[in-house]
Amino acid sequence: MPAYKPCLVIVFNHKFDRNIEMLERLYSPRFEHIYFLVPFYTGDNPRVIPVYESSYYFQGYFAQGLKTFYRAEFTHYFFIGDDLMLNPAVNERNYAQLMGLNETTSYLPDLKALHESAPSLTLPGTDLTAETYWNHTFQGVPFFTNRSGTEARLELPPRDEALQRLAIYGVHPRPLTYHNVFGPLKLPRSVRETTDTAKNLWTYYVSWRRFKVSGHPNQLELEYPLGYSYSDITVVSAQVIKPFCHLCGVFSAMGLFVEMAVPTALMLSGGPIQTDDTSPLKGKPIWLLPDIDALGQCYDFRLADLLADFPAGQLYHHPVKLSKWKMAD
Repeated sequence: MPAYKPCLVIVFNHKFDRNIEMLERLYSPRFEHIYFLVPFYTGDNPRVIPVYESSYYFQGYFAQGLKTFYRAEFTHYFFIGDDLMLNPAVNERNYAQLMGLNETTSYLPDLKALHESAPSLTLPGTDLTAETYWNHTFQGVPFFTNRSGTEARLELPPRDEALQRLAIYGVHPRPLTYHNVFGPLKLPRSVRETTDTAKNLWTYYVSWRRFKVSGHPNQLELEYPLGYSYSDITVVSAQVIKPFCHLCGVFSAMGLFVEMAVPTALMLSGGPIQTDDTSPLKGKPIWLLPDIDALGQCYDFRLADLLADFPAGQLYHHPVKLSKWKMAD
């Protein structure tokens, strides 16, 4: 088994400085090289890299931090959320074997085209599922104009080339339907309706009319092919870390929501990508607030108990809000 040398990069959506010490205590025995990306940090911890971007585009943190956390000897870069709890059995010596990675392989939980992004949720107390929609989809429609004042578009591969790169991973973006973008919302009768939802709907509808597929009024073409993945954990091989971070910065400048930006940047960067479909360890995100609370109550919000009872085949729990959990002394 070849020797691997990972770098663990813990990503904070917001400035929760008090969690830094807790995370150091949790991960230092398992990973020698740890950095924290913390918005607006003003302290003196040498492991912390201050970053300046909206949490909606936290892929921009990666681009800002690259020059600090990059080292030629690292083989992989783990980017995990500060509220994501990695399986305690995973460490710098065994992560590649446990996750089925080699030195060129990256990892994302999923790889989908944007039109496939909406999950189906099981309705509480029933065996029924409900068709849902992802409320950030609209940001992928006219995203070249989400933010003005940059020439970021010039940094992206041409559209046809991007389609070819995504196709390597079985991702084939199709036009979006009205439900993909708006879900159950109906177009209001007047833009002068007072609710924010109604005003936003009109704004998106203007874009909808601009990008409608000719002859298919209920379909909308994307300006640029985009993927989707849950992105609170990403493992990037050293082979592609530089182009990946560069494209993350480009997408951040363009105001592309992180769960479109990260998978698209990784696929455009190339190299094999492992997902939960093929990984020996599977992730387990929790989507509903009652389920998040139930996890904490199951262990009386004692972090040591959660870690001691971690399922062997599970890569992570997310979210685990440390401010609600107790750590043993």
